[in-house]
Amino acid sequence: MRKLLPVHVFILALGLGACGSGLHDSSQFKNSNADQIFVHVMGSSGGRILLQASVPKSHDKMWFCSGDGVCEAATGTQLNLVSANGERSIFQLSEEVSAAAGFTMKLVASSSSSLSSQPLSRTIRLVAASSNSTTMFAWQKEIEMVDVPSTGRACDARRYSRFYCEVMQYTRSPYLGSGDPATDVHETQHFMLHENTKPGSKFVYFQDGKGAHFPEPRILTRDVAEFIPFKSGMYYGTYIASRPTQVLGENIVDEWRAYLTEEIFGIERGSSEGMGAGGVEFLYYNAAMMHALAQQEPAYLSNKQGVAVFAMLAEIAHEWSITKGVEKGFFNSAANQRARKILDLMRNDQAHAPMRESLKKIYGAAWTARVLGIN
Repeated sequence: MRKLLPVHVFILALGLGACGSGLHDSSQFKNSNADQIFVHVMGSSGGRILLQASVPKSHDKMWFCSGDGVCEAATGTQLNLVSANGERSIFQLSEEVSAAAGFTMKLVASSSSSLSSQPLSRTIRLVAASSNSTTMFAWQKEIEMVDVPSTGRACDARRYSRFYCEVMQYTRSPYLGSGDPATDVHETQHFMLHENTKPGSKFVYFQDGKGAHFPEPRILTRDVAEFIPFKSGMYYGTYIASRPTQVLGENIVDEWRAYLTEEIFGIERGSSEGMGAGGVEFLYYNAAMMHALAQQEPAYLSNKQGVAVFAMLAEIAHEWSITKGVEKGFFNSAANQRARKILDLMRNDQAHAPMRESLKKIYGAAWTARVLGIN
C-alpha cells in the first residue's frame, strides 16, 4: 500500500595545504572539542591496511570513506573522506597504522564552527583503541544475493527516472493504473517482491537486478508494537495498529522497501509531491522489529540473511531518505519535521535507549553510529 542507490555528489574537495609531519594537539584551536573519527581495521594486504572510518560525535559531521567505503592507509598516505551532507575533504595520516586493533583518529579542527568554511590542511593522529575493537558491520559480506530476471521492458528514464525504469524492468506485472508515477512505482515494488517470494521466506530488492530472500520471523506486527514508544501518526495507524496479526516480512519490511523506492524516484525526479518521508518512518518500525526480535525471538538473529537485510535497507534509507531527503529539506515541512522528530527519538530519547542498545549489540556501535546516528 502506498500513502535512498548511489549517486555521486559533485562537490569540490577542500584544498590540502602543506601538511606537516608533526602531530598537532587540538587544544591549539578555539574549537577544543575536535571531532573523533572512529576507524576500524578491516585487514591488511601487501603492507597496506584496510580501514573503515565512521562517525564523529555528531550526526551532522559524520565522515566516512568515499568510494566503496573502505580506506587504504599507510604512513604518509591520504584518506579521502566525505561527510553526511556531501562535503568532501582530504586528510593525511601522521602515524604508522597497525592491524592489531582499531584506532581513533583525532581530527584537527579549525577555529570556525564549520569544517567546510575554508580550505584547511589537516593532520590526523592515530590513537590506539582497545584491543577488543570490532570491525564495522558490512551487510555485503553477510548476505546472499539472487538475480531477478529482466523483462527487457522499455521505459523512458528521462520522463520518469532511472530507478523507476529499473523497477519496471525487473517486474513481470507492473502496476500502472493510478495515473501517478510515484504510486505506480511504489505498488510495482510490492509486486516485484511478491513475484520473487518463495515458500518459507520473503524477498527484498536491492538494485541492478539483485535482491535477497530472508526468513519470515515468527513474531507478528502486534509484537513489534510493544517495542514502539512513539505510537502516533498515519503510518502507525495504517500499518501497525490496524494490522496486528500480519507477518513482518509482508508488512513493515515490504512497505519499507516500497517507500524507499518511491522516495528514490521522487529525489531523482526532483519532486516530493504526495510523499511523507515513509522511509524514515519504516526505518523506525524496522529498528523496533530488530529490538523485538532480540527480546522475543533471539534465535532469529543467528540468521545472517535476516540481519543483513535490515542493514542493507537502513543504508539505503540513510543515503536517500535521510541524507538526500530530510537533511536537504526535500519533503514538505510537516513531513520533514516529523521525520526529524523520529530520528531524534531514536538517537536521544530515554524511552528508546533499549532499542539503541539492541541495535548496537546486533550491528556494533560503529555501524549504528555511521548509519543511524546512534552514539
